[in-house]
Amino acid sequence: MGLGRLRLLLFCLTTIALSPVASGNLIVNGDFELVGPAPGSPASTFTTDYAPIGANTLTGWTSAISAEPGAANYLSTANSTADWIPNPFTGGYSMQLDSSTTTNAYAGGNSLSQTLSLTSGVQYHLTFYMSAEAARGVTTTSTLNVILNGGGFSNFTTSFSASNPGTDTKATTGDWVLQTLDFTVTVTGNLTLTFQDIYTPNGTSSNASLDNIDLTAVPEIPNGVAVGAFCLALVLTRKLGRSRLISARLRARSR
Repeated sequence: MGLGRLRLLLFCLTTIALSPVASGNLIVNGDFELVGPAPGSPASTFTTDYAPIGANTLTGWTSAISAEPGAANYLSTANSTADWIPNPFTGGYSMQLDSSTTTNAYAGGNSLSQTLSLTSGVQYHLTFYMSAEAARGVTTTSTLNVILNGGGFSNFTTSFSASNPGTDTKATTGDWVLQTLDFTVTVTGNLTLTFQDIYTPNGTSSNASLDNIDLTAVPEIPNGVAVGAFCLALVLTRKLGRSRLISARLRARSR
């Protein structure tokens, strides 16, 4: 390979290597493992069972509850005594958002929200796991609304649901349902992402559980990658053309 072609190849490879890569999870504490005022150090009251959380118990999240008596959002550990709350999908903790028991009293629903700084024109991919309450022998369906505010959205709402056959007394990892939502921000700045439990008529309560929330930017082909790919194609094309020329000359000489 000639010096000029070698320099071009090195330029191509360097351009590709320096191109930006896709972002990781933009959600803070999407698996609810960071609890209490010291990040990474779960508060002692949440280490062995389940308990209602305060507005800012969970690092990165704001908890909001309705005004009805007994309304709460619950952080639950694996194998907690709350046999109606599923074991976490992964890790040591999952969240259950209250809506109601057997009436529509909590129709507004309790919620968890987080505010993120996002970029206009970028598509984002949201995934999360949800589960319906293990209903002690009763089939149940739970509903969650995902609400976007900011970034060009105003109460943009998408509903998701999950069901439980009621054949067990404590939901297992097999009862978790993967949910997805894609959206594109039209205004750079803060966007508030809210998960709100919505009452669903059942023979018992319809509270929904959450775990493993993930938000990533959908990668486009960066300009650097496109330029680098063009360079490589050019190098290969020139090499192929030179090889064909040499082959043609050799054939001509052999005649």
